[in-house]
Amino acid sequence: MSDSKGERRKWFVGLGITVLVVTVIAWPIAYHRANAWVGEVKCVNHMVSIGLGGYMWASENEGALPKTFFSMSNELGSPLILVCPSKKRPPLGQPWDPEADYYDYEIVATNRMINTNGRTLFIRCKVHGFLGYAGGEVFDGKRYRKKWPN
Repeated sequence: MSDSKGERRKWFVGLGITVLVVTVIAWPIAYHRANAWVGEVKCVNHMVSIGLGGYMWASENEGALPKTFFSMSNELGSPLILVCPSKKRPPLGQPWDPEADYYDYEIVATNRMINTNGRTLFIRCKVHGFLGYAGGEVFDGKRYRKKWPN
C-alpha cells in the first residue's frame, strides 16, 4: 500500500514540474502575442481617427482629400497620432513636420475626391500594412474595422 502512495506522489511531483516548465516556456510567447494584438488594435484606432479627420477636412474643402498631414493638422490635434503605437514613440513635444521620418502612416490618396457611394482609400500604416479609408474604416487584411457601428 505504501508503494502506491509513493508512486502516486512521484507522479504528482512529475506532473507539477511538467506544468511549471510548460508555463515558463509558454508565458513569454503568449505575452508577446498579446502585446502585438494590443498594438494592432491601437493602430486601427489611430487610423480610424486619422480617416475621420481626413473626412472632416474634405467636407470643409469641397470634397478633396488632403495631400499632407500638415494641411489637416487642426483635425488631428497632435503629431503623435501619426506614430504607430506598435513602435517606440518619438520624444514628446515634436513640432508638426511635413517631412518627418518618424511618421508611420502615409497618405496614399493624393488629389482625390471623397467617394460618396463607397470607400475612399486614404492612408496606409507602414508598420502593419493596414489600409485606412476616409470616413473611419480600416482594412487589416482580413476584415473592415471601424469604431462605431452603422
